[in-house]
Amino acid sequence: KKRVWQDTSVLVEEEDMVLVKDGEEFTLMDWGNIIPAKIERSTEGVERVKSATAKLHLEGDFKKTKKLTWLADCPENKVPVELQEFEHLITAVKPDPERNIEEIINKDTKGVTMCWGEE
Repeated sequence: KKRVWQDTSVLVEEEDMVLVKDGEEFTLMDWGNIIPAKIERSTEGVERVKSATAKLHLEGDFKKTKKLTWLADCPENKVPVELQEFEHLITAVKPDPERNIEEIINKDTKGVTMCWGEE
């Protein structure tokens, strides 16, 4: 059985939190429902969530809520993870045999993102 770490502070994907409104109850998978009291957002360009405060509401009905994955923000649980994403090696969909191969080689094919995983 998987161990579930719980803490007073949790990490949630920003893409998920952007979809949640102040006061809208949602479910933390494998834990229970949460009601956000305050979601601090940035309005500069693309909407971002800086932080949020919420109350645990275990009596809530999980069937009627958004389901969010989360990670307890405690050192016993967090493991640094490096995600590597690779793009296509060439930029042309159908390379022309007459064209110099150096012109269609993608010079920047690797992207790295650091994140947290769980133990």
